This record gives sequence, C-alpha cells and structure tokens, in this order.
Amino acid sequence: VERLLGAPVLEAAGDAAFISAFMSFQDRIEDATAKAAVLPRTLSLPLVLWPVARMRRKLTRRLAAAIACAERGADPATLGSWLRAAATLPGELARRPSAQVAELAIGLLFASHKNPSIGAAQTLCALLELGDTHPTVRAAHTRR
Repeated sequence: VERLLGAPVLEAAGDAAFISAFMSFQDRIEDATAKAAVLPRTLSLPLVLWPVARMRRKLTRRLAAAIACAERGADPATLGSWLRAAATLPGELARRPSAQVAELAIGLLFASHKNPSIGAAQTLCALLELGDTHPTVRAAHTRR
C-alpha cells in the first residue's frame, strides 16, 4: 500500500488500522464468494453480498479521504507510483475525484494481493521504478 499509494496516504488512512480493515475486507469477500455460490439469491444478496458491498463503500470512503488529504498536503514525490501515474494522465483523466481513485485502488490492491501474477508485476514495476535508490534494492543489488 505504501509503495503503490504512498506513505502519506497510508498515514492519513490510519496506517495499521487501515491495513487491518483492508485484510478483514479481503477475508469477507472470500467468505461471501463461497457462501453466495451455494445460497439462493434471495438469501445471499441481503445476508452475504450487500454487507460486503457496504464494507467496501466504507473502506473506499476512508481511502478517498486519505488520498484527498495526501494530495493536498504531501510532497508529490512521496506519493505512491499509482497516484503519480494517475496524475500524469491526459486532460480530465488526471483530474478525477479521489473517490474514483480510491475505488480503483481498492480493486487493484485486492487483485494484487490475491493474484500472484498481478502482485509479481506490481513488485517488478516498483523495483524498476525505484532502481538503486531504495536501500533494500541497493543492498540486494550489491550482493550479486
């Protein structure tokens, strides 16, 4: 989260409390998916899927507020690669509300955590972006 959105966003979202809420959300999605697959629709919607949708909206609002706060007050260089990349989009795409960015980020964070190929691709992009500037990357590079 810190690499993709930036330390100021993570701090504004509540650091470990946000990570904990996000991990709970991921667990609830997995649980809801399994239950909704076997329950009749009339039960799965109100008892399983709608509560998870409410949880996602709450998490998205929290992240949107953190993104807006970080974009207003943080040094752009401290923002994560996703936020910096979004700011370079042409025209109206670069001036989208933080709620849209948060909605996309929640989905991407979930996908990158649950899908190893997406997570690996994000890691590769981060390493290529950081180059030898990050201490961990520099230390690994010097051990070769």
